[in-house]
Amino acid sequence: MTHFGKYRRKPVGASPGTVMYVGEERSDPIVVTHITYDAGGVVGPTRVPAADVKPTTTSGGVSWFTIDGVHDTEMLRRIGENFQLHPLVVEDIANTAQRPKIEDFDSYIFVAMKMITFDNETKELVAEHVSIIFGEGFVLAFLELSLIHI
Repeated sequence: MTHFGKYRRKPVGASPGTVMYVGEERSDPIVVTHITYDAGGVVGPTRVPAADVKPTTTSGGVSWFTIDGVHDTEMLRRIGENFQLHPLVVEDIANTAQRPKIEDFDSYIFVAMKMITFDNETKELVAEHVSIIFGEGFVLAFLELSLIHI
């Protein structure tokens, strides 16, 4: 496994629930897309500011937010508060080294996994950290490209 660039690790002894980005250092902006769908159809995808990632009040439909980039821990904390996510879930979203797992909470299901793609230029497999939360009326998908080649 090859690591490129500077890789951030969580400090030893940090309290559980401490949201700290673990992965390749990045400064690029977070990109959020939003799709709303219900029995009547689909609206989107549209790009929205990260501050607009909140539960909607419309009933019968689903709001799907895709957050591309998890290196902004303050943004992750705000989304976690907006959707009443457990602090350990938000911590796992920011940890690109998190192993795949599924956790069932009272009001949502949390899934952490790796998405493997093939890079045609380098001829290598590339792993992307993916966290998905399925709740009543919403889906949150968090993506973070890992520069760890397999």
